Amino acid sequence: MTGAFDGKGWFMKSVVTFGVGAFALLGLAACVPGNSGPSGPFDGPGGGMHRPPGQESFSQVLAMRTDQGCEAAIPPLRRFASYGGGFEIAQFELGDCLVEEARATNDDAGRAALAREAEAVLLKAANSNEPNAQGLLTALYFRGDVLGKDVVEAGKWFLLYSRNNLRINLGARALPKGLETDMRNTLTEDQWKAATAAADAFDVTIQPSVAPPEREGSEGEGGGTPPRGRQ
Repeated sequence: MTGAFDGKGWFMKSVVTFGVGAFALLGLAACVPGNSGPSGPFDGPGGGMHRPPGQESFSQVLAMRTDQGCEAAIPPLRRFASYGGGFEIAQFELGDCLVEEARATNDDAGRAALAREAEAVLLKAANSNEPNAQGLLTALYFRGDVLGKDVVEAGKWFLLYSRNNLRINLGARALPKGLETDMRNTLTEDQWKAATAAADAFDVTIQPSVAPPEREGSEGEGGGTPPRGRQ
């Protein structure tokens, strides 16, 4: 069965994917909490960011998720996710939170709405080669507890996650323990062939970028300038 994981003809695709991913990595670097490098769209000098007064920086939103939970973090995560290209990690965090909330609610209609939004935003990030989103979609499609069960789609995202060089560069989350073994024991040879064909046909989608709001303040404080790192 090991051979079912080896997509023929994907080597050149992985080279191209790595190049695109490396470019995306430059834009994503600004989202790392505590980043001491040049200011980016997430955090500026002294912990500020390109945002209107009263809106949180990305690192503050991640802290909010830890301290207050996903219900509080989802609204500002939606704002960051809406900025598109360069904000794929925010899209993943939003999708992950939406999945968490979908699992927690007892309201069927609310769960369905959360699941639809989660799938849409995770697919945006995953199609832009964000490895965390690819790994989460693998688990969601295989287990079918939040999204509809689709083992071929799960196999496709598993293969793409496994091939994605950004897993190491970005320190992506590992797949849930035992997931790969369960998939190997569940998918048939024909299902792995279909998953491999879909993974081999994958092309990275470059999302358009929407510049975050400019920092408030005088011209000397950065007012009237586009966010650095997304010019």
